[in-house]
Amino acid sequence: MATRDHEIPFGASNAQALFQRALRLHRQGQLGDARALYEQVVRVQRSHADAQHLLGVCLHSLGDFQAAERHIRTALRLAPAAATMHLNYGNVLRELGQLPEAIRSYERASRLNPELCLAHFNLGTVWEESGQTLKALSEYERAIALDANYPNAHAGRGNCLLALERTEVALAAYETALALDPDLVNARANLAVALDRLGRKSDALEHARHVLARVPAHPGANRLFLSWIQEQGRPDEWLSSIERLRASAPHDVDLMVLQAQGLSAMNRLAEAALVLEQVLTRDPQRVDALGNLIWHRAALGDAEAALTLCEQVPRPLEDTGEIRFAKAISYFFLGNYSKARDWLNRVLEVNPNATSARFQGAVIDLMHGDYEAGWPGYEYRFGKGTGRLTARGFASTRAEGVVDWRGEEDLREKTLLVYGEQGLGDAVQFCRYVPCLRQMAAKIVLEVPTPAFALVRRHMPQGIEVVPHGSALLPVDAVCPLGSLPLVFGTRTDTIPSSMPYLSAEEARTNLWERRLGPARGRRIGLAWSGSVFHINDAQRSIALRALRGLLEVDGVEFIALQNSVREQDREALAAARSLRYVGATIQDLEDTAALTSLCDLVISVDTSTVHVAGALGKPVWVLLPFVPDWRWMLHREDSPWYPSAKLFRQTQRGRWDDVLDRVVGNLQKSFGGTQ
Repeated sequence: MATRDHEIPFGASNAQALFQRALRLHRQGQLGDARALYEQVVRVQRSHADAQHLLGVCLHSLGDFQAAERHIRTALRLAPAAATMHLNYGNVLRELGQLPEAIRSYERASRLNPELCLAHFNLGTVWEESGQTLKALSEYERAIALDANYPNAHAGRGNCLLALERTEVALAAYETALALDPDLVNARANLAVALDRLGRKSDALEHARHVLARVPAHPGANRLFLSWIQEQGRPDEWLSSIERLRASAPHDVDLMVLQAQGLSAMNRLAEAALVLEQVLTRDPQRVDALGNLIWHRAALGDAEAALTLCEQVPRPLEDTGEIRFAKAISYFFLGNYSKARDWLNRVLEVNPNATSARFQGAVIDLMHGDYEAGWPGYEYRFGKGTGRLTARGFASTRAEGVVDWRGEEDLREKTLLVYGEQGLGDAVQFCRYVPCLRQMAAKIVLEVPTPAFALVRRHMPQGIEVVPHGSALLPVDAVCPLGSLPLVFGTRTDTIPSSMPYLSAEEARTNLWERRLGPARGRRIGLAWSGSVFHINDAQRSIALRALRGLLEVDGVEFIALQNSVREQDREALAAARSLRYVGATIQDLEDTAALTSLCDLVISVDTSTVHVAGALGKPVWVLLPFVPDWRWMLHREDSPWYPSAKLFRQTQRGRWDDVLDRVVGNLQKSFGGTQ
């Protein structure tokens, strides 16, 4: 009977022959049989350096890293000048998480054989994983100098260039890598990211689709799609696709993280938190999931639980930027702004380029009225580099010849595009600055969200063209986000343009609503108790309608709902509220909101665009604010420098609206003489 290779009996004299058999099986990918033969060789001839080495390599491929380390270490004692052994020893040490030792092994390999391309490539990958981008770039470029046709080295070089914001050069590196090997999935995904940063959205999506056809759960490609679908206002579509993928791979943690992102984008924060908890059950070291779970707990109003999670973070993760930022956010939602700032500074100690930390610090500055410090930091809402341009779809200043205008360049013979990059309320709040630009540019194009278009256009002077979002634009010379105009004008709390009113209701629209409403049945008060469910802080700013029962029972008042949709959980309370008139979807845009507001004696609203419309019209408006308010309402004051007609009612305890509403009812009875 013939025996299998790994069953052949042998002595020291035929060890080399058996080693050759093992080597042949190894090259054929028959790792189990090869391992058995290598083990027989080293049992008989322990000093066989090549057998010790390749047994370690085989064990590495089979996932037994501890045993692999022992055998390759033995081989290196026998052959300390073997560059390839040092290279493979570095690979095993890297798998064991011993990065400094892995780096030393790769460096020895490159010294012993300066032409060993893989030693430089592997050094590059370790430096890249360690955040040492410049060192990684240098090693990748050395690898390319030794082998210009090594696609992975070009891809690694692209990663470093992308991290250094040399996006166009990174793009060329990825293109070279993919020309050499079109199947490099991560390189194609990063190529899509580079294209997206350069404003080439359609090209980016084409490459992302290519990646997802190969790897449906690819995190980078899915994030790009999430971003695109969010811009299109279709996060539900993206979430549905992820949930379909999860049905086929229910335990894939990358898909679970993506599902949590989709739920979060739809403001389903509690569900997102549950998914993140499932991720951490499967992978407790998943620092991105842990940081996001802490953020979600804080955003849901349970900042104490978020801090408790921070204290339970495994020791290797507690000093990461993600966890430090999570602690900062937890303290922020507790209203402890000094501790929040301390932790934001600690984030910057480990990652000076952390734009999220710089932006959050600017929010705290603005909340405290330190506009001089706050406005520059507020620009970090766009991230790094050309974010202000790419947010509007411009590739870059060099690619498009468009100036990222911050107030310095002379535009008296040029066209400036000012685009509203945030929500409806921001468009109303900041459009007051646009007429101040008339003497600074030959022509100004103002782009605003479609619901604000008609109202804003009516109030812009000659020389300012107003267009709705998504319009095809003629060529422009310079671009500036609408929310950046306070920085351009160096706004302080005492220099906010405050000519009131700067908006007004259209007469024809007002007359139409007057006929629809008929005679008032008492003092007329506009009311908005909830905003968009997609707002990041909706859980804190919106109020359940049933909580307003005491307000709605004030005698002598007719309430007009100034919101065009009602949540399912509010329908029963709406049906029972006889003093509240709900006109629903007949409110089509902010012109309707302005007309209805003009017919009211007072507006009472949570922090939505309704407040901004009322304030811009100069209408008395009472603003109901959560314990941690939006930055524009600042802290510890009842008035607003942005809207002189506003009166602010703040929560004194997180999540508690009863005290706020009691004060509103008391003020309403005092002002209008109503009785309970």
